[in-house]
Amino acid sequence: MERKYHQQAADILKNFPSVIVTYLPMNTGADGWVNRQH
Repeated sequence: MERKYHQQAADILKNFPSVIVTYLPMNTGADGWVNRQH
């Protein structure tokens, strides 16, 4: 499941490279982001 999120995150970061700055520190809150797909 984490790999699927990573793949989608990579696609998002491709369009918004600046988001990586927020994506890295929010590693712990990543679960909340994935919650959107559940």
